[in-house]
Amino acid sequence: IVGDLLYVADTENHLIRKIDLQKQQVKTIAGTGVQGRNAWPGWNGDPNERPVNGRWEGVARTTPLNSPWALWPNGEHLYIAMAGPHQIWRMNLKTSLIGPYAGNGREDIVDGARLPATPYGLNSASFAQPSGLSSDGKYLFVADCEGSSIRRVPMNPTDRVTTIVGTAELPANRLFEFGDEDGSFEQAKLQHALGVTYHESKLYIADTYNDKIKTIDLENQSVTTIAGGQGAFNEPAGLSYAAGKLYVADTNNHQIRWIDLNNNNAVTDLSIEVEPPAQMVAPAIPFNGPRFAFGERDIRAGKVMLRLDLPLAENERLHHQLTPQITITPRPGTIQLEPAGPVVVRGNSLELPLTVTGPNSSPIVVKAIYFYCRHANGKNGGLCKIGQVIWEGKLNSTASGASETLEFEATAPAAGNP
Repeated sequence: IVGDLLYVADTENHLIRKIDLQKQQVKTIAGTGVQGRNAWPGWNGDPNERPVNGRWEGVARTTPLNSPWALWPNGEHLYIAMAGPHQIWRMNLKTSLIGPYAGNGREDIVDGARLPATPYGLNSASFAQPSGLSSDGKYLFVADCEGSSIRRVPMNPTDRVTTIVGTAELPANRLFEFGDEDGSFEQAKLQHALGVTYHESKLYIADTYNDKIKTIDLENQSVTTIAGGQGAFNEPAGLSYAAGKLYVADTNNHQIRWIDLNNNNAVTDLSIEVEPPAQMVAPAIPFNGPRFAFGERDIRAGKVMLRLDLPLAENERLHHQLTPQITITPRPGTIQLEPAGPVVVRGNSLELPLTVTGPNSSPIVVKAIYFYCRHANGKNGGLCKIGQVIWEGKLNSTASGASETLEFEATAPAAGNP
């Protein structure tokens, strides 16, 4: 967040968005919405090709991105953990140019120069699905999750990328060296750490698969667990520091929690008091189907099966994967007909178990909304529609009524039938 602007890594849409909190507007500033496959904007695959002005860059809104996972603003630049190509990208917010800032595009944990001399070149830094970013203004700190490592990327373009915690440059591109150990930088191990944030010479880490929050003391070069374990967290991911509190996105517990760093790292669930959203009212579907009259029927109080034979042609079949709706409307204060189970599709008929109470009589309206498709030679012909039908009449409920089945057929149309 910068002032009133909130920058969002819209990961699965492969976009970078900007939210103006004052104007309450959302704007896409980078990406096309299509997943990018080229880690080097403008490169056509020629190993001898060199970029213009020393960097592979493209115009942000016309350059496809690949799973942007986290963002960090710094002055006129926006740094991006681009998980798909295993790189750190940078966008100039003034010129809207975007491209790789660090990483050769090879999935690995390798220290070295920020960028290779040529795309995918060796003897340069490699990342493995970078997922979290933070900074002290001099370095960009990266949660490099697939390698269970915390990396340091220099803002100075001539400095090297290094690994703070985690195993780097293992033979045979071995990424999956992980564990759950505190101690010195050489001893400590993490497991799929997704989040990182910096404050006063310390990094706070969401050690995601260990279900813990840890600190990295950059001065003492040590790692310490401050919260978690024994079910306290469940794959924590995002972190943010503010006024002595560390806020944690406790992903699989579906909670936001905060750690009081000034009170023995006590963990508290965050309570967000907001007005509930207004209740959504589904718009009424205008009726444009046939109406049928059933006259007067007697029904026994208790358990009754309602069966509706729908007005479908021989080449039309009910769609079994879309749920039909049946509503029954008697006169208020009279007979009660309550559903006793779900609507069941049987051929081109609908069945609904009912509980009938109150020995009484009432005019009723039975309305069905259903979905059907045209078939040819037993196969779906591809044309599907919504159907509606209404039956109207009078229903008598008595304790001695003979019928336990209430069946309506698509015959005897009532007045006003379209």
